Amino acid sequence: MVVAAFVGHAGGQSVVFSNLRFLRYSRAWRGGRRGDPGFQAGAGRRTCGCGTRRRGARVRVRSGNGGFDRHRACRAAGYGYGAGTPGARSGGYAGHVRPADGRVRPPDRSRVAEGQAGAGGHDGTHSAGDGRPANLLPRPDRSHRRSRAAERGPRAAAATSIRLHPAEAGPIALISASRARACREAIRQGFPWRAIADTPTPVDRHVSLAGELGARSAWIKRDDISGVKHGGNKLRKLEFLLADALEGGYRGVLTYGAVGSNHILSTAHAARSLGLDCCGIVRPQPPTPYVEETLRCHLLLGTRLVAVTDPEATERERERMLAEGGAWYEVPLGGSSALGCLGYVCGALELAEQVKAGECPAPDLIYLPCGSSGSTLGLDLGLSLAGLPTRMVAARVVSESMMPMSRVRSLAGQLRQLLDGVCPLPEDEPLSRVEFRTEFLGTGYALPTDEALAAIEFMKQETNTQLEYTYSGKGAAAMLSDGRKGRHKDLNVLFWNTYNSRPAPAGLPPLIREGLPEVIRASLPPA
Repeated sequence: MVVAAFVGHAGGQSVVFSNLRFLRYSRAWRGGRRGDPGFQAGAGRRTCGCGTRRRGARVRVRSGNGGFDRHRACRAAGYGYGAGTPGARSGGYAGHVRPADGRVRPPDRSRVAEGQAGAGGHDGTHSAGDGRPANLLPRPDRSHRRSRAAERGPRAAAATSIRLHPAEAGPIALISASRARACREAIRQGFPWRAIADTPTPVDRHVSLAGELGARSAWIKRDDISGVKHGGNKLRKLEFLLADALEGGYRGVLTYGAVGSNHILSTAHAARSLGLDCCGIVRPQPPTPYVEETLRCHLLLGTRLVAVTDPEATERERERMLAEGGAWYEVPLGGSSALGCLGYVCGALELAEQVKAGECPAPDLIYLPCGSSGSTLGLDLGLSLAGLPTRMVAARVVSESMMPMSRVRSLAGQLRQLLDGVCPLPEDEPLSRVEFRTEFLGTGYALPTDEALAAIEFMKQETNTQLEYTYSGKGAAAMLSDGRKGRHKDLNVLFWNTYNSRPAPAGLPPLIREGLPEVIRASLPPA
């Protein structure tokens, strides 16, 4: 029930806060290993991910592009990483169907090409495994997009150059820069993609940091400047997710996070640049210095925010918005779906190109913070594809209850299944190179720790790097702690900076606290 709202007071733009209850995901997840990761949504709910356009959508199957075909089949049939139809029950992902008997079988491509749900597919009304035809709806008219595509000319056909059989992949060895580039282009051509981030981001060397760590060399990957107006790690994920929203004909995106969420702000910036509306369902968080500036940015961008304090109210608001006839495309928490993770698969391939170009040595260790885990999972797979023997240390910044490791492993399996047939998948086990660390979390999400505050100050003084204590500061704390224990001797260490260091735009409207609901005021620092 909406009992309070405040309307923006600059330029006629508004931000609406519904005084609902606390946000928490209410999903059923089934863990599994490679080949059966088994993400499953509860009955009567949509799964988070790339989202279907609408039930029974017609599918065009393109031969020779397995990843793209599976992506389309998932969206039309209502299963997999983006089941967006009320009542649909997800089973499998990325072109695999889980029928009623629980076994995973490949989809019937011929039936999908005819516009029908494959065996075990769904049209939003039928139960899993009935195989009856879906109620078909005409595709929206997007002839204007085809016209613009014709003006730009054909895209470079780089995908075919890396379609290898697994036996041809050979032992792990750093691939050539051209092959890494071809693999990245194959992913971008095989799935919806729109250039948003300013990549490649630079890799900077820091001698003083190497001295503190006792390392051979120390480097920082500058994803903090990945965008011209707004940086951070979310833009790589949004290049795939928002492109999928545009292809589906949605008018806006719906996502989730804390009141001061950098993910929601990044989504709002990127969505506005593409002409999409943005709505964020926000939960309370401990007061931090940047929350007020974030809310003022949302006022400037015209973001719609819904404040909640209860999982049931969250689900009601979510269902109400997603029921608006294809108006809202759902972006999961942190942008971490199988489709979103592709952004950091490409990020790892980008790093491999920089290594081959001599911009930096192959890192022995990469440090980064880990929240919803999408960046970590994408890098894990991308480093394997590139043949880099790099290990990763992921400092967890959320509790096990917020992001269970079973969910992380399931998402890793979904990501590999999604890329099956697009790139030669590595033989190593998912996450085998990743070391998840929990000792730097402290007392909870968005709460500072002494180690994080000390790391922020050190990085600012020695490397002129701006960090914060919710995510990047805790990742840097893990790196400095290991260095002081002698772990980095004769190693090349890289810190992947996921923070947004771009300044807020000028002319932010003031925030009038008196008109805010209590859940928002409680997340703001004292005036």
